[in-house]
Amino acid sequence: MTLFNMKTTTQLYSRQTIKVYFHLRTSSVRGEKGTVYCHISVDGRRTSVPFSTRIKVAKADWKNSKHGFIKQNSENYYEENHLKAIESDIKFLFYAEVNSRKKPSAESIKQLYLGANEQQQTLIDFIDEYVADTSTAGQLTKGTMKGIYKNGKESVVEFLEKNKLSKISIADFKRHDGKDYQNFLVAKGLSNGTINNKVCFLSAVLKMAKEKGIINENPLADWKMLKTAKKEIVYLTDQEVSNIELYEPIDKELAHIKDLFLFQVYTGFAFVDLVSFDAEKHIKIIDNREFIVKPRTKSGVKSQVPLFEEVKKILVKYNFKLLPDKSFLNSNYNVKLKKLCTEIGITKNITSHKARKTFAMNWLNKKGVSSDTVASMLGHDVKMLYGHYGEVTTKKIVSELNIK
Repeated sequence: MTLFNMKTTTQLYSRQTIKVYFHLRTSSVRGEKGTVYCHISVDGRRTSVPFSTRIKVAKADWKNSKHGFIKQNSENYYEENHLKAIESDIKFLFYAEVNSRKKPSAESIKQLYLGANEQQQTLIDFIDEYVADTSTAGQLTKGTMKGIYKNGKESVVEFLEKNKLSKISIADFKRHDGKDYQNFLVAKGLSNGTINNKVCFLSAVLKMAKEKGIINENPLADWKMLKTAKKEIVYLTDQEVSNIELYEPIDKELAHIKDLFLFQVYTGFAFVDLVSFDAEKHIKIIDNREFIVKPRTKSGVKSQVPLFEEVKKILVKYNFKLLPDKSFLNSNYNVKLKKLCTEIGITKNITSHKARKTFAMNWLNKKGVSSDTVASMLGHDVKMLYGHYGEVTTKKIVSELNIK
């Protein structure tokens, strides 16, 4: 992010000073413009959280200069003047507070400004802001956020347009609107699980609006999720894994697909972890044993898996470079997997992620292997998913897996 000051220092009788900073927060969605955010500083103390100006600017049009916020062109004339107006409004509020013999802080000036302006922000606009904030914070991968953004926003927009609420401000979205949204999703014939995901997305958006002081309460805070039928976990049995191990495809590409899938079954890797795997970086010797130790690409939580002999053989076979090329896609991988399973006679709907489920289920069903050990190998957040556990050591994993 680029922060810069545009000669916005003002000094009054009280000797208090104010500065206004703007920075561009780029979007994680390709082709989307970034949102301009504003920081206020009074006497050198800045607001803890910047607020959105709701002004959208392409990264290429943003510049770091004392002579303007945006590169001069006709398309951005409005945006440039809007930012100057925001700066002027904030300074006016500061003057008024000081002249009233008050001692304003950066936060109080921010709240005064937001009280006059943020209440009019539309729900649709704030969804974009929510996605930008969550992506920038690194809470989820760009791919995951893109999917959440697309699926979550599209449903909300469709609902609002159908009910002629496209311009509804985030402050005017009430609990009954949330109930209507749920009923709208039900009428579309969606599963309860899908409905829950979409309403939870909207609730998360409203929660952030509350945290930023834009609304007083999240109208969906106490919303109860719909009951969902427990899904059967699809995974391969030990016998089915053995059938894959014994099968020798004639096609070289299918033989490679077989080895990639078995590598996932032996390590619990998701496809994105397969892509980001670097043998030199992630294979480590701990207590005289080799482990694959790497943070999960999706969550950043550390996974630590013993380097089993089966895994090492596959790595050696491909000179420790597993993927055929950088353009290798999960969708293509899944198509080839289905072909492989058909040839073997496996009728289950197998995708690359089923390898991770197979790893988890088969180890959880083995006697003497605790859930916290399996969680550590998978790179799951043990505290969140399995309750309170201490850190699982590599020695404990070796002991419980009975590795010699």
